[in-house]
Amino acid sequence: MKLTSSRFAAAIGLNPYCSRQALFRQLTGQETVPFVAAMQWGIDHEMDAVGGAEAFLGMMFNYTGQDQRHFVKKLCGYEFGTTPDGIRERIEVGRLAPKRVGLEVKCPQKMWDDVPPHYVPQLIGQAKLADLQEIFFSAWTPDEQKVWLYSYDPAHWDWMEPLLEQFMENWEAGTEPKRQKKPALPELSIEMLIDSN
Repeated sequence: MKLTSSRFAAAIGLNPYCSRQALFRQLTGQETVPFVAAMQWGIDHEMDAVGGAEAFLGMMFNYTGQDQRHFVKKLCGYEFGTTPDGIRERIEVGRLAPKRVGLEVKCPQKMWDDVPPHYVPQLIGQAKLADLQEIFFSAWTPDEQKVWLYSYDPAHWDWMEPLLEQFMENWEAGTEPKRQKKPALPELSIEMLIDSN
């Protein structure tokens, strides 16, 4: 049993498009994952979004497209996985080791003003599982590109881990999670870097 970071928001009750109960039913084979046109749009344009982010940031990322790397860690007794859309080691003055930064891209049908809250658990998970200090989060449409920088704080994982552990316990026991109050995100550092509009 392994849960991937793209499903963390649903597992903790923060995904407006998939409840904890629906995710449980999908993972236990009681429901199929609905495939919508927006998902195909994202698949078709992922490399456009990566290229756009690289052009705006003036840096290239490794492990993109077909070469993406998958990371797995066992935490709180369960396996979790993540696959960033890109990774780069950035040399900074005064740092002994390079800073590992990730790239996560999305291709929304309509551009957002801010990072949607249901993508934050994925960013937290990617940072923890892939040992990233920062993640560039980019939204791409044919007409616009926006890039934000998320700075990881271990306290973010500490906030999310018990919520994930609770879902994993339900999954392991075969018991559908009960409804609960939507959790409030911790204080985060997500800075807008680029707005091409």
